[in-house]
Amino acid sequence: MLFGRFARSVVLAPMILLVACGGGGGGGGSAAAPTTFPIAAAMRAKLTNGMQVPIVLDGRVFNLKVQGESTLFFGRAGAATFNGQAGMSSETNLSVNVTIESYGSSLGLYSDTAYYDSNYNLLGSLSQSTIDGNGPSNSVVTAYHPLPESARVNDSGAFYEAITYAMQSQTTVKHNDVATYLVKADSANSVLLELTTKFYGLDDSLMETRIESYRVTGSGAISFVSLQISEISGNFTNISAK
Repeated sequence: MLFGRFARSVVLAPMILLVACGGGGGGGGSAAAPTTFPIAAAMRAKLTNGMQVPIVLDGRVFNLKVQGESTLFFGRAGAATFNGQAGMSSETNLSVNVTIESYGSSLGLYSDTAYYDSNYNLLGSLSQSTIDGNGPSNSVVTAYHPLPESARVNDSGAFYEAITYAMQSQTTVKHNDVATYLVKADSANSVLLELTTKFYGLDDSLMETRIESYRVTGSGAISFVSLQISEISGNFTNISAK
């Protein structure tokens, strides 16, 4: 999932102490850099507040270069029901005119609605895309592991597992999804939260990898950084914040 599947990452810089010297003594110092980051609260804030991000897109499909610019919309969560369970949903949308090498331009569309229970635990998603070629799909989470409320650099672990079906029938399985998280170095006051989802075919072979990255500060502010989609076929798409 993107943001559902969607639904769906920090060696901290050394703390520098400034010690004043001279005449009568006294001193001062800079604020200590945070050592833990509220990644779960930051992701909840993203759902509560929504987000609009100017982006650039580039990639290669069937050995043809593609590129474009647009705005990525993360909608605010609202009341919804998924598979009979009450909760909330948040829709992510992207509409972009993609220039394809040797072929001119084409409109690329992506829409993903991620569903959560009242505790912000991911339940599944419905998605439609002409960008990655996956077509309409319905992902149902089978195991969910909440992100930690407080995380440090190099923390990592399981995020969720899901089954993705064609359309909404939940009868034809397209692939199985395994998502993990990783907290990586960024700056003295922020980390990069990487959410990696791997799609496996029915024969358990890896089909695709998606890496969704967010910057999270010590105070819990969150911003979108990038989404990387890599297929075993060699096709790839990179979506990055401007």
